[in-house]
Amino acid sequence: IIKDTPEKILKRFEHITFEGHCTNDELIEVEGHYNISQMQMRSDGKTYVKIYGEFKEAPKLGSMSFTKTNVDLEDVYLYLFGGGEIIV
Repeated sequence: IIKDTPEKILKRFEHITFEGHCTNDELIEVEGHYNISQMQMRSDGKTYVKIYGEFKEAPKLGSMSFTKTNVDLEDVYLYLFGGGEIIV
């Protein structure tokens, strides 16, 4: 991986990230099931979450569904080496 360009790394790991919006109650479930790379509280009371992991299809949790989103190098780092949540 170290020899690859950032573009090649992102292409190789483009399948690992999904995003969704959830309520505070749903957020507790998301934290228990998925690795979160980003969270952001919205003014409408929902929380934006970006999750990462090895997914064969779009993840679903209760009534909450996630959509594919762009991967960044920080997501790849967390995927490969682990880490805590990053709150933006």
